[in-house]
Amino acid sequence: MEITLEITDYCPNNCNYCSTEAGKDKTHRVTPASIDFFLVDTEEKGNTIDRINISGGEPLAHPNFYEILIICKRFTDNVWVYTNAITQLLYNTTIIDEIKVEANVCLVPGESAYIPKNVDKVHLLQLVPQGKGKDMKPANFHVSGNIVGEHKCAECNHKLLQADGKIMDAPCKKDYSCDKE
Repeated sequence: MEITLEITDYCPNNCNYCSTEAGKDKTHRVTPASIDFFLVDTEEKGNTIDRINISGGEPLAHPNFYEILIICKRFTDNVWVYTNAITQLLYNTTIIDEIKVEANVCLVPGESAYIPKNVDKVHLLQLVPQGKGKDMKPANFHVSGNIVGEHKCAECNHKLLQADGKIMDAPCKKDYSCDKE
């Protein structure tokens, strides 16, 4: 099972298509204890956690980021951090052999999409009308037949813990309707 943890809804960026409604004025933070409980509960229900995505808002802005990272690594070594805070990275190869870098490119109608050349993989994301982008219309695009694999939301085995503490069945089913700040 894939798990996404939105550990904060604070973000210094103001992306108009943000699916989490993150912003500079947001203050929700999931506690390390809540994350640990959520992950233990997920496994106790018979699920194997294959991957954990630490997201936000900007996850590196969470004051307990490192503690959360260590908690996640107790459940799987396959932990990803979704961040826009790092433009350069230096790491110790005696501890970590390789760093894998992937880029998310959100396809937003009327906006250009930059595809970086120095990444291992690029994910093209269709806008999902939720969060700040809830009133936006997704681009109608066709994926060429030479690109295999199609995400079927109904078959998704992916859980999400939002920064406000709500647990959702999948990232495409986020719900911020009761979050009025």
